[in-house]
Amino acid sequence: MDYIPHAGGAFLDWANTLITYTAGHLSAFKIEQAALTPIQTLFTAYQEKFTAAENPNRGKVDVLAKDEARDALKAAIRPFVKAYLAYNPAVSNTDKESMGLPLHDGTRTPSPLGNFFE
Repeated sequence: MDYIPHAGGAFLDWANTLITYTAGHLSAFKIEQAALTPIQTLFTAYQEKFTAAENPNRGKVDVLAKDEARDALKAAIRPFVKAYLAYNPAVSNTDKESMGLPLHDGTRTPSPLGNFFE
């Protein structure tokens, strides 16, 4: 199951929460502003395209631009979360829950094949 919401409005809200929370905790999480800036820029672009695509007079071009902006933001968020948040010891499980991120218990999941290959 994917932790990133698919629906446009839900994705916009989730991304806003993630970015705002992270921006407020950069020093605590030991993240440089330069790592978050591209995500913030892509978020602003998506927010603008989302608003245009929600206009009743929108066209196919508006919807396509929104979808492309969403895909670009998603593509940037995934490696950011993996590199700076998911396995960062400074980011608590409470922080992760507040950002809508999955929790990892730190233990490996056993293979359903067990010791089949041994």
